[in-house]
Amino acid sequence: MARIVLLAPTTPMLLKTDDNPNGAPRPAFEALWAQWKQDYPKWIAGNVAPFFIPESSPAMMRWGANLLQTSVAIALACCRAIGEVDFRAEMRRIEIPALLIRGDCDRSAPIELKGKPSAELIPRCRFLVYDGAPHGLRLRERREAATRLYAATSYSSEAASSASVPRSLSRPVTLTIE
Repeated sequence: MARIVLLAPTTPMLLKTDDNPNGAPRPAFEALWAQWKQDYPKWIAGNVAPFFIPESSPAMMRWGANLLQTSVAIALACCRAIGEVDFRAEMRRIEIPALLIRGDCDRSAPIELKGKPSAELIPRCRFLVYDGAPHGLRLRERREAATRLYAATSYSSEAASSASVPRSLSRPVTLTIE
């Protein structure tokens, strides 16, 4: 493998611990899990809109909600893995160039808890942030995301230190992580 692309990853760790003080507190997870156990379809219906941006079509939101149509047991197991598994040590060991792409309006995996810490852990990481884009940025910005993914196949260390570009939904900011 010569390089990797991480598109809105849920790494490195979301749970608040002594050595991860900016994480989400366990009681917040437990409250979420209790809501899911009580009425998962109701929770989905009430939380689809925040997952997207206001300009998303109702059809896109219905499509996103359909993706969440799984058993509560599977949803809980996935959420526990996303919240509790600590990938920090593994991310520090990534030796190949990495491109990490995020939206800055991601409510399900906030950039402060997921995107920036992930980029900081990977030694040779180029971090692109799309202004106004949600976690599902690949759904709204399909063409742009595909172009960035294709460009990543020719990624070099020089690209990691390229100058920032104007912020908009179609042009990301390149953040250099030192």
